[in-house]
Amino acid sequence: MERKRQPVNLRIRGLRSRARRSAVNSWAKTRAKVRNPRVSVRIAPCEDMLDHGTLHRYFDIGESAMREIHAGLAAAGASEPLRVLDLPCGYGRVLRHMKAAWPDARFTAMDLQQDAVRFCHAAFGASAVFSKDPLWEVDAGDGYDLVWSGSLLTHFASDYWPPVLGYLRDRLRPGGTLIFTTHGDLPIALLAGERSAVARLGDLIGDYGIGAQGRDLAATARRDGFAFTTYPETAHLHWGLSVSTPRWVSDVVADVGGLEMVRLAPCAWFDHHDVWTFRRT
Repeated sequence: MERKRQPVNLRIRGLRSRARRSAVNSWAKTRAKVRNPRVSVRIAPCEDMLDHGTLHRYFDIGESAMREIHAGLAAAGASEPLRVLDLPCGYGRVLRHMKAAWPDARFTAMDLQQDAVRFCHAAFGASAVFSKDPLWEVDAGDGYDLVWSGSLLTHFASDYWPPVLGYLRDRLRPGGTLIFTTHGDLPIALLAGERSAVARLGDLIGDYGIGAQGRDLAATARRDGFAFTTYPETAHLHWGLSVSTPRWVSDVVADVGGLEMVRLAPCAWFDHHDVWTFRRT
């Protein structure tokens, strides 16, 4: 049987689309190398943090994280870290920049996605730790100078926060630095449909994939300090989207104990994540 062929105009459009993606990716890699010749631009075939299938913004987001990490370490009075835990590491969107900044440091890459952990081990020489649920049962070692946790707590229900925060704290040596991110007041305003927030973040974030639930979530967060919903495509009761006010986050960390806050930078990472820095006491 003869295979049905695509119309010529569809094939041409597909070729143009691939050519555009290739051009964007080439430009993004070149710009990243110009900005920091030491940063790796090796990308995993299954990288899941692309922007419409391209590297547009990919390296910018990693660079943004590094600015906040450097600022957090400075606020904590910390020296250059020798041991670093990246949780969740993904496919190294931030790890590649930490590796470029501290080539002699020892890194541990931890994530639920085992392919991502394997890639970080192969590409950046990081020790591999496969996560599981609950993550606080995983042995990732301890004595770290720095724990970076970008966009982890942003996905957990409230009952997971205390054990996760305790776990992150316990990975640090005394005096070590914990830097994590949250969805704070600006994402809450976005979900509420406020014009200024939509104008600032709408094209970048959309509705976080939760659709009409956004306004109810925002109202709950403003009333209770925290709100959470699962994603439509998952049945996991503890994994989804969380938004939290700075007051609520501060209170939870205080209840967990053993962490001294040294810096809060609202909307500092990726233009919408609050970045928190704590020193282990």
